[in-house]
Amino acid sequence: MQQGDERRDATRVPVEAEVSLEFPDIDELFKECSTNVSLGGMFIMSSNPRPVGTTVRFALDLPGEVRVIAGSAEVMWVRRREDAGLDSPPGMGVRFVELDGVSRAIIFRIVDRFIQEEGGEPFDINQGDTAGSEADDEIEVIEFE
Repeated sequence: MQQGDERRDATRVPVEAEVSLEFPDIDELFKECSTNVSLGGMFIMSSNPRPVGTTVRFALDLPGEVRVIAGSAEVMWVRRREDAGLDSPPGMGVRFVELDGVSRAIIFRIVDRFIQEEGGEPFDINQGDTAGSEADDEIEVIEFE
């Protein structure tokens, strides 16, 4: 099985937005761009993706949202420049590890709206666990300085 096959565990919504990234081993803030987001994670375009297993703090500035979505994530898969194509840019797929409730609700609403507009079954926002993430109990609120 290819490394990326396990990453499609939730509906992905095309979202191009600026993402600020902070890695624990680098004293520099990086600015990249997301291409899609799901309830479980997102894809971040990058000409220099970090290795699988790397943790990253992020702030996703979604168009039309007043609040920035912030949290931490883990790199789950990587697409290097030599493997990239026209519709598959280089970058990394990350899985959300820490995400506050408001950020999760914003993503939930974006994905739900996309499903309703593109067809399919919308989420029942009252069910909460519909995100399908086993890590929901481990999510904690974090704040950026």
